Amino acid sequence: MLHNKKGKLSQLTIDFYRIITDQILEAPQFKNRNLKAITVKDIDSYIISLKDKGVAMSTVKHHFDVLRIIFNYAEQK
Repeated sequence: MLHNKKGKLSQLTIDFYRIITDQILEAPQFKNRNLKAITVKDIDSYIISLKDKGVAMSTVKHHFDVLRIIFNYAEQK
């Protein structure tokens, strides 16, 4: 279950994170890759690719935040 500091996340937020996660998983930097094999260079490349596509900085930040959530979770396991 996803939670923030104030408690359970709304369904809208969960759906938004799911959309971003799906986009991340389809990106060439991450597609069919083991989480342990992903490097800082891969993440930088992904962020740069978003910026190169003209994605708004707020959206880039959301993608970065989702990546951070994924890696923080993985680190705990």
